[in-house]
Amino acid sequence: MSIANDIAAIPGIIDALEHKRSIDDRKLLLEHAIVFMSHLPPSNPIRQKGQGSVINMLYNDLPHPPASFVGDKYKFRAPGGGGNNIEEPDLGRAGTPYSRSVPQTHPLPLNELPDPGLLFDCLLKRDKFEPHPAGFSSLFFSFATIVIHTIFRTNPNDPSINDTSSYLDLSPLYGNSEKDQDEIRRKDGTGRLWDDVFTEERLLLMPPAVCALLVLFNRNHNFIAHKLYLINEAGKFRDPDTLTDSERHAQDHILFNTARLVNVGCFISVVLGDYMRSGLGLIKEASDFALEPFMDVPQSNNTHLARGQGNSVSVEISPQEFGGKVYSYLNQEKDKKQWKFGGIERHDSRFRDEDLARIIKDATAEAASAFKARGTPSILRVVEILGIVSSRNSGVCSLNEFQKFLGLKPYESFTEWNPDHEIATAAKRLYKHPDNLELYVGLQAEQSKPATGGSNLCCGFTIGRAILSDAICLTRGDRYLTTDWTTNNLTSWGFNDASRDYSNPSFGGMIGKLISRTLPGQFSDDSSYLWFPFYTPETIKKSFTPLGIAGNYSYSRPVALPSPSQIRHRPDVLEAASNTDIHRPYEKKIQTMVGKRPGFFLALNREEDFTYKGIIHESLILPNATKLQDFFYNKTKVALEEHSYTLASHEQKCLDIVEAFSTVITHFVSEEIGGLSLKTHDNPEGKHTEHELKHMLEDMYTHVFVGLEAQYVFGTAKEAKASAEALLKEIKESYQVANGLGNIFERITEFFHKHNKAVFPFMRRLYKTGKPTDQLLNAVLAAIVASFEYIPALVNVVYFYLSPDNGEHRDQLIQLSNSQDPQADEHIAGYIREGLRLSPLLNTAHANLDHKAFPKPKHVDPSRPATEYQLMGDGLFKCFADEFIQSTMVSVIRAVFQLKNVGLGPGNSGALQRFKDADDSTSEYRFLNSKSVITPFPTSLTLQYDA
Repeated sequence: MSIANDIAAIPGIIDALEHKRSIDDRKLLLEHAIVFMSHLPPSNPIRQKGQGSVINMLYNDLPHPPASFVGDKYKFRAPGGGGNNIEEPDLGRAGTPYSRSVPQTHPLPLNELPDPGLLFDCLLKRDKFEPHPAGFSSLFFSFATIVIHTIFRTNPNDPSINDTSSYLDLSPLYGNSEKDQDEIRRKDGTGRLWDDVFTEERLLLMPPAVCALLVLFNRNHNFIAHKLYLINEAGKFRDPDTLTDSERHAQDHILFNTARLVNVGCFISVVLGDYMRSGLGLIKEASDFALEPFMDVPQSNNTHLARGQGNSVSVEISPQEFGGKVYSYLNQEKDKKQWKFGGIERHDSRFRDEDLARIIKDATAEAASAFKARGTPSILRVVEILGIVSSRNSGVCSLNEFQKFLGLKPYESFTEWNPDHEIATAAKRLYKHPDNLELYVGLQAEQSKPATGGSNLCCGFTIGRAILSDAICLTRGDRYLTTDWTTNNLTSWGFNDASRDYSNPSFGGMIGKLISRTLPGQFSDDSSYLWFPFYTPETIKKSFTPLGIAGNYSYSRPVALPSPSQIRHRPDVLEAASNTDIHRPYEKKIQTMVGKRPGFFLALNREEDFTYKGIIHESLILPNATKLQDFFYNKTKVALEEHSYTLASHEQKCLDIVEAFSTVITHFVSEEIGGLSLKTHDNPEGKHTEHELKHMLEDMYTHVFVGLEAQYVFGTAKEAKASAEALLKEIKESYQVANGLGNIFERITEFFHKHNKAVFPFMRRLYKTGKPTDQLLNAVLAAIVASFEYIPALVNVVYFYLSPDNGEHRDQLIQLSNSQDPQADEHIAGYIREGLRLSPLLNTAHANLDHKAFPKPKHVDPSRPATEYQLMGDGLFKCFADEFIQSTMVSVIRAVFQLKNVGLGPGNSGALQRFKDADDSTSEYRFLNSKSVITPFPTSLTLQYDA
């Protein structure tokens, strides 16, 4: 009997052959194989081999030993790096010996080796400064200094001991012991560090950019800890002032260690996304490619390349350092909160943003020195001599032994090692034979690689390979970056925040996000200083010009933007809202999206903008006010029904009200404003689904109105421009067909297209105004973009009145919604105005509580005069008349509250997962979307009602 003859097994066999790494177990291949083997005699070799293969596969389905364990002991990094390898917890722990990778077998007698001082003077001492051939800035090496000091800290009393961990755990910031952490942590229940502190005193002797970068990681930790507290994904964080000492300690422990995991993840993303990609020359190619050491690499026999098994840095590539006297000098100032560097002072415990930014900008503009023999500044003579001596005392292998270990060809002559005749001759006189060349000196004085694709570091050939190998081992061997790199450990937001964004302006870099977040307003959003600071601006411009993308960035030294003024009181807000200068940032964004031609009147206060607002009002609203009220009511009724579903009980139905409102608005802008081609059951050939069109509207609205982190500005602007171009093309088609315009070819082509004729009267009224077509189309697009605001505004109103605290008003709204009283609509409109005042989309809550305008401001009073509600923003309420917006909202709210016994859904599904963020100056609340990115718009809210 053959398994191939079993017809039922054939689909499983085919699937296994086509998808060896993703077998569809629904095809029951394993089950068929077991049945097949069961029909064979016990002595049949196929049965024996098949059974062994099945057992091998099943055994290798799980890691042996386990990759990780559950619990805080394994979830968070230990202060000294211990426990990274669960089976060998001391592997890579701070205070353990350096490892040896290559045994020294070639005799290098200490009494026959050249004098260290002579070696420095002949082979290492800089003869002249040469700028780095790939155009690296000095900031690249400032960051490299942090990386080096993260994993190397030779004990001054015992050079075999590494006093820091063997992991890229940002130990210069966090330290290597609980004592170190105690000195920098607030321990106040927020998980934050003291302002602008770090633990690594050695860096105070380095160029100021090194310490400045480390301060940015301090600020990033505090930013992360604060966001984790605000978002509160697990719902377990509370105001520290309300906690007992033990509860506060426990909360601080979780917040600090989670923020540390995320911050270290950001650090690793800089290492891989900026530092390593710069070294490989990938950034100058505008490529998002990077070596991903964490990726799962399948091997044979259903096994995988090991990862997360720990690491120990090797003595062969460890830099040597000063002795104990330097540490004694540095330890004179014990209080880390008082440390200073680069001649800058602290102000209220923090360094000024502009001082740190100046240091970063200076280091970006300054060209780094080239790697080369005779390239070490003479001031480091003592350091290098100590390094040579320490390397000899540790019995480090020769250069050729290291070459062989890496699988590289050993050098047979000194000119092969370095073709520079003077260098090769000096080395030959000192070492006699290439086999005698010491690793420490040989790596530094070796011929440098040329600047080419795949290699921009331009260091020696051997050390270049060693650096890559070390980077992969340091990251792939780290359990917290591999098997324990999970959304459970970092939270969903933290996991996303620490991950590289391949669509950002630096093609997946992270350093720009770090700088813009921690030094707000100090760099323009398009600055090469921000996105590519490891290269000089001239280098980036030269590289991007032939790629055709140089125009996307600016290259002059960034000038700090004026700090935004925070205004909260109602008179100040009203004055700002009418100030033309306030709207200038909007104008630049609008021009990015639709060009400089007029018509897109949102958020602008020019006379021509009011003209186009009037045209939209007269052409769309005035002739159709009653019709559109009916449209909103009927569409809402249909959408509520379409999105409703039953779960366990058929007595109740549920629906996502965000999806329902999205349906209403996408149909509104398609059928009544733009004549857009919406893909529906009746129009399966349409261009956009409701979901796609909603996201197009969201992209455009976000681009114009929402203050974004710099990393999202480019991507959002790109998406908004693409959406605007696509919709303007469709709007133009409807406009031309409605008015019999276009050339003969266009008119014939459009004759065969299915157009939404409901918009034709509107388009014809626009044509009669005599305004230029492109400007009218912009005005129509403005109305479409503004309409998006209906969705979050309506969701806020519904959520506000269905919340338990407003049960009385909910009942009143239900009664009004089912009433035939002609006055009912005005009462509902009053409730809507109050809902928007007390639960606003924009950050105007404080101004909306002005007791002069609103007596008893925290109370819901639907009878307040409508004229007092003036702070509704520059979107929807700037586009349409207040009366129209309120009347259409009344239609929607009436339909929702006509649902029998309507209320919020059960558990978290019936709660808006939102939080208030003091860092956000535009929105009252923030939410997490499906990608765990912070957004000002609600993403889901379940309602429940009786069937």
